[in-house]
Parts: sequence; structure tokens; C-alpha cells
Amino acid sequence: MKKKLLLPALILTVFTACSSINVVYARDPSFGPPSIIDGMDTGYVRWDPVTGETYSILDGSHPDEAPPGAVTNAPAAESATANQPSSGSTSTSATKPAPKEPEITITEISGNYRPSEDVTVFSDKKGTNEVGTLSAWTATEVTGETSNGLFRISYNDDYGYVNKETFVTEDEYNDAWEQADPIPSTCVEHGKIVSMNTLSGETKEQELPLADHQYEVVETIDPTCTEDGKEVLTCSVCGDTYENSFPSIGHDEGEWVVTVEPKAFSEGLKERKCTVCGYVLESQAISQTFPIPLTTLIIIICCASVGIVVFVVIIVLICRRRAKSKQAHS
Repeated sequence: MKKKLLLPALILTVFTACSSINVVYARDPSFGPPSIIDGMDTGYVRWDPVTGETYSILDGSHPDEAPPGAVTNAPAAESATANQPSSGSTSTSATKPAPKEPEITITEISGNYRPSEDVTVFSDKKGTNEVGTLSAWTATEVTGETSNGLFRISYNDDYGYVNKETFVTEDEYNDAWEQADPIPSTCVEHGKIVSMNTLSGETKEQELPLADHQYEVVETIDPTCTEDGKEVLTCSVCGDTYENSFPSIGHDEGEWVVTVEPKAFSEGLKERKCTVCGYVLESQAISQTFPIPLTTLIIIICCASVGIVVFVVIIVLICRRRAKSKQAHS
């Protein structure tokens, strides 16, 4: 077993003396089969022939991860590959593959977000090429999420990439609005509702419509049978005034009432009046109590008187004529 372990060391010693190199990497069989860590082959022995130190390297690009007892102050730029041996020599050094950058993948998502502070916009998904700044609380459409913690967004008719840590969803932003007590409207001035976003500190105002006038009746004139009525109303806030008119109510007919009693030779009178205002709506004459009108009676009396006079005259004339006749015979 000791012979198997001494043989690699002897080969390394000869190789170092021939090629004048000061650092050699060789695989340590105790690590077992080669493995890959972060894209780099591991499991090497680092041997410095100047100091005689030999130790294992887990990852040539991270010497600080070497096991206890290893020298960890080796230059970062130190080659992970042993120098080629001089012609005719046999080398047991191994070549360490160049590190590979991890692939950045993008997961397609769709949503609206807002950054809580100004964020830098990059043109590449590595986040190295700055192309602008996205202002805080700007509504942003997110179309993808990268495996290294960036959001892909729509930016200047193209894609941009931003750090997703400062973003909140649109729903979270909308839910953060809180309303203060509203300022009520009057009939001459609009009221408003002031809201504040507890996340961003933004405020916004919503204007309220004008309120109705506060009218009060200050004067009332009732309608009559013949005249319209009205009421006057005035706003107690702004003094605006308007009137409501009411049509006349019309007369209310009462019963017939005799106002002048009829007599023997004179007519009486009856009237129908409005029960509200007393206006005489209609009137009618009442016949006299004597059946013959006074004028007719006068005519009759006159005619009768004339007839009597004529009769008397005729009698007188007849009597005179007889008297004369007797005288003549005698």
C-alpha cells in the first residue's frame, strides 16, 4: 500500500524538477470519482514543491473553502492547470475546466405591480446594462420573472428588467387607500372625499356633486274664488328664491235667497250667492201678488171711466132731446 502512495509523489517530484514549476495539481484518489460543483471539476491535490505542502482543493475558484490545514492565501488568478512538462517527460497534472455561468431562465407571468421606490431598469436579464429608471409607484405590467430575482417588464416598447424585491401587487396598492371623513357639499360649493395611500403616502380627492337647496316657505297667499294664490320659498344657505302659484278655487254656489218680497203691484227679488266670497252669481224677479198688472188695471179703469162718461153723456143727450120734443108738441 505504501508503494502505491509513494509512486505518484515520486512522479510529481521528477516532473517538478524537470519543468521548474512551483505549483502542481493532481487528482487525489481519496476523493473518489470526479464530481462537478458549480460547473467545475473538483477533487484535486495542490502540491507546492518549494514548501513541500500538500493539501486538497475542493474548488479551485474558492480557496477559502479549502479544508482545515490548507493554505488559503493563494493568488486568485493562480492557474488551476499545471504547467506543461518539458519534452520527453510524462505529466500526471490534470486540466481544470473553465467555470460556467449558471443559465438564467425566465418564467412567464402576467400581472400589474408598482415599485415602492425608484428602481433601475436594465436591458439584460443579468442586470448589468442600465437603460433608465422607473419612478416609485408607477403602474407597471410584469410579463416574466427571472431565476436571478428580476422582473421582466414592458419598457419603452421593449423589455426591461428590474429588481423585484421592491414591488407590490396592484391589489395591495389599491387596498392601501383609506378615506378620511368627507367634506359635505352645499348648494353653492362642491364637497370632497380625501383618500391617502398608506403604502405610498399619496393622496387623492374625489369631488362630490352639489347639494340641493334648503328651501323654506317665507310667504303664503291663499287663492280666492277669482285670484290665484302663491307661496314664496327662499334657500336658507344661499338666499335663492322662487315661487309656487296656485289657481283660483272658483265660486261655490249657495241656495236661492229672497232679497225683496213681492207686493200686490210690485215684483220681489231672489238671488244665488257664492258661499265663500258672497258674490251674486244670479238673480230672479218674483211676480207681484195681484194677478193683474197695475198698468193693465189702470187701462181697464180708464176704459171703464171713459165708458161711463160716454154713457152718461149719451143719457144726458137723450134726455135733452126728449125734453125738446115735448116742448115742441106742447
